[in-house]
Amino acid sequence: MKRHGWKLFALCGMLSWSATASADGVIRDGLGARSTGRGGTNIAFADTGVIIYDNPGGMTNVAGCGLAEAGFDILLPSTVYGDADNPGGVDGADNPFPAGQVSIIRKFNGGRLALGAGFFAPAGFGSDYLMNGPAPFFTGPQQYKSLGMMMKLLPGAAYQVTDRLSVGATLGVGINHMELEGPYSLQSPGQLQGTPALFDLQATGAAPVWSVGMQYKASKRTTLGLTYIAETRFHNHGDTVMQIPGIGVNEYQTDLQVTWPQSLGLGVKHKLLPQLTVAADVIWFDWSNAKESYTASFSEPTNPVVGSLAPTLTEEYPLNWRDSVTVRLGSEYYLCGHRTLRAGYVYHRNPIPDETLTPWIQTTLEHGVSAGYGWRFNRVWNLDVAYQFNWGNPRNVGDSSFIGDDFSNSRMVTEAHWAYFSVMRPF
Repeated sequence: MKRHGWKLFALCGMLSWSATASADGVIRDGLGARSTGRGGTNIAFADTGVIIYDNPGGMTNVAGCGLAEAGFDILLPSTVYGDADNPGGVDGADNPFPAGQVSIIRKFNGGRLALGAGFFAPAGFGSDYLMNGPAPFFTGPQQYKSLGMMMKLLPGAAYQVTDRLSVGATLGVGINHMELEGPYSLQSPGQLQGTPALFDLQATGAAPVWSVGMQYKASKRTTLGLTYIAETRFHNHGDTVMQIPGIGVNEYQTDLQVTWPQSLGLGVKHKLLPQLTVAADVIWFDWSNAKESYTASFSEPTNPVVGSLAPTLTEEYPLNWRDSVTVRLGSEYYLCGHRTLRAGYVYHRNPIPDETLTPWIQTTLEHGVSAGYGWRFNRVWNLDVAYQFNWGNPRNVGDSSFIGDDFSNSRMVTEAHWAYFSVMRPF
């Protein structure tokens, strides 16, 4: 598919995902207004369609015969990047971006069997800067832009094994789209290593995705949840336009290997008081295996000069991310008139080491606080709203791991504001 095809796909993807400095690495801290309002805790709950993604074992525990839910989210990012060529720091294009998800769950066989399906966008990253490029070849304003998104279409099923234990699983398809644009020094070994280039890469791929989960009702007040989301390896295909000073413009066919991590989560929900429920989720993300590097293979160059020097290129972008453990804490307070107040907090260590930080993947957030409000109207419709604020400490890069020192002696600041809206109808 040529470049205009990728752009059409990316535009469609924007309806359900936003280019964002996300949270734990690039995994969002909660999906939907109800879950996010209570700090993203959801593994031990069964009151939202997002449970299909967070823990499919909870589908048999939804109230009534099932539910249908649609959510719409808006991100307001705030990013700053500075280096030797931009000593005062440059603000990113902090434009609002839309996001969303849809889901449906239906119970059968007296409630012991549940089937569901949902479309979710749980992860991504992105940035957009207009700033001075590295001297001497790309001085003056240059576009630094990235977009990485992962969406999942997840059919799932759950079964109530006993009155206390239910298990479930999903098996679907994931879609990954990646874009990188800006000045860059070639990393591949050979006579072009360290050569400055101006590139524009776009690639898209699909892969199977799956998860398993369970919920156990330890008592009338306490529910435990356990969920595993499998690693997903995408083989993205697209094209890259590359400009090398003194050689000219060239277009390559591109194969990009992208991996999203496996995760293992444990959750607990406890009704502390008749009106108050508290919850905690602890989730491990296997970033060290998933984000050791990005590998891109470039072939079939259209420029014969480049073809004579390098008919193929294999670029390995260093990442060396570290595993992380996310702790999510949440609470709900039930008011009269079918109204609910929610609040939550999230913490996770930034998985990206300073030496591999770039303005393209600036996901350095570590903390998140959220608040939410929900109410029922017309006896059947549930409307939920939530707000989440994410932030992290400013990051300083000394010596970058990238050949060419393009990102050495740089500084980054990242924040994000989220607004969530969800509508749900129980069956």
